[in-house]
Amino acid sequence: MQPYEKYKNSGIDWLGQIPEHWEVKKLKYVILGKLKYGANESGWEYDSNLPRYIRISDFGLEGKLSEDKKLSLPFEIANNYLLSDGDILFARSGATVGKSYQFKISLSTEKNYCFAGYLIKAQPDTSKILSDFLYAYTQSGVFASWKDFIFNKATIENIGADKYSELFIPLPPLSEQAAIAAYLDDKCGKIDRAIGLKTEQIEQLKTLRQVRIQQAVTRGLDADAPLKESGIDWIGQIPEHWEVKRLKYVLDEINIRTTTGSEELLSLSKYLGIIPKSSLEERAGGAESLIGYKKVYYNNIVINKMQAVNGLIGVAKIEGITSPDYSIYKCKIDNVDYIGKLLLLPFYLEQYKKVVTGVMEGFIRLYTDDLYRIEAILPPLSEQEAIVSYLSSETERIDRAIALQNEQIEYLKSYKQSLINEAVTGKFRTK
Repeated sequence: MQPYEKYKNSGIDWLGQIPEHWEVKKLKYVILGKLKYGANESGWEYDSNLPRYIRISDFGLEGKLSEDKKLSLPFEIANNYLLSDGDILFARSGATVGKSYQFKISLSTEKNYCFAGYLIKAQPDTSKILSDFLYAYTQSGVFASWKDFIFNKATIENIGADKYSELFIPLPPLSEQAAIAAYLDDKCGKIDRAIGLKTEQIEQLKTLRQVRIQQAVTRGLDADAPLKESGIDWIGQIPEHWEVKRLKYVLDEINIRTTTGSEELLSLSKYLGIIPKSSLEERAGGAESLIGYKKVYYNNIVINKMQAVNGLIGVAKIEGITSPDYSIYKCKIDNVDYIGKLLLLPFYLEQYKKVVTGVMEGFIRLYTDDLYRIEAILPPLSEQEAIVSYLSSETERIDRAIALQNEQIEYLKSYKQSLINEAVTGKFRTK
């Protein structure tokens, strides 16, 4: 890739040098009309005969529109907010402020689309700037630098139409914009397909991980072991020498409270397990006093009883305190790591759904008496320990493979942004 022959200072610190024959213009001078805020309306139930209502949560940083939880608006409201081919939407507030979405009829599945109030629409003036070039610019590192510049001057992360209007854009001639857009479409398409393949491989590895755990915890390590009916419909067959006991005979609930609140405050994560809350990003709204919180000891089982059905269950490998609304257990005899894996199996999560108390998500609780009525499948203790040892090695191997794929995805994303950045700022000439 060859650079341009001559460059000049753009006059913008975060933009740097651009090709000598390029211009720099503010967004407000390259769009038709003014930037427009979306409808300040609650969405209607989705109806394919009505315009689809695009909200800030409907697309991610990659600019792809989700097909989940779609909503609509009636035409009498939507008419003032309908999208045209090539329109660009900017997010103006929230955790993903500054993310953008390019509307393309060729990629649309509905007839009409409109947009919500936390989004801002820009309609490119195609005699000055191509939609594909403008959208590519919003995916670049220099655009991210501009966002950081705006945030550093503000007390809250919010970019309104007034600020977007003043966004400086490097502007090559239209023919070069078209060449840059075509180049990026080709290169970024290949990168996106590579990321897609690696994402699929990660999902396959996660499935393999779950299969390994379920096979080991429900059938043991000896594939030739004779089986028997467990007597429990949702469990099915188990090795002949295993037992079935209700969890009341496996677990003891403990309820020891801190009198000082000075112990390490712990958090239970579905993916990270039990970790110090201090290792997470600070969030407002914590309790003023931790006195009365429940103590957690090494190898205790911690259950978020409001989220047990979603797998918020972990085995503590550190000590501290946690919310009084969590349930804490210790194993009577059995291996705690085996029991921890057993309680997270998908068909156990289904059992929690059947016994929880409450009528709606967020208000359902898995109480100890209900948990205790659920059956546990139990190999001899020595076999439990062998299963845990096997799974520790096997899941570590799979987790390393997943981590490697994630590292490669992050590299590809970084390379993609670098490629976009260099192309839209003229660091090389596209053919």
